[in-house]
Amino acid sequence: MKWYEKLLRWGFCNNTWGFFHCLAGGCLAKVGLLVCTPLRSLLYVALIALIWEVIEFTCEQKGRWENIILTYGSKERWFYDSLGDVLIAIAMAGIVVC
Repeated sequence: MKWYEKLLRWGFCNNTWGFFHCLAGGCLAKVGLLVCTPLRSLLYVALIALIWEVIEFTCEQKGRWENIILTYGSKERWFYDSLGDVLIAIAMAGIVVC
């Protein structure tokens, strides 16, 4: 499977929490527009999404790769799932600020 097929399948289509990341990205962008420029709002959403994924790894998975493998099945699948979360949040923020 090619990288874009994995991203589509694992990052977007089978991403259980993708909807919530989409919702958060849109809401954060809308709030960001109240206090800053559209570009800054989009960048803040990207930064918050990345920080959230780090917090998810350290708190939920306790920073252990063994827990990642138990939850997602592989490190690669976790990577595409996390990448999908971040991209979904940024995409919705982009739609909101445009």
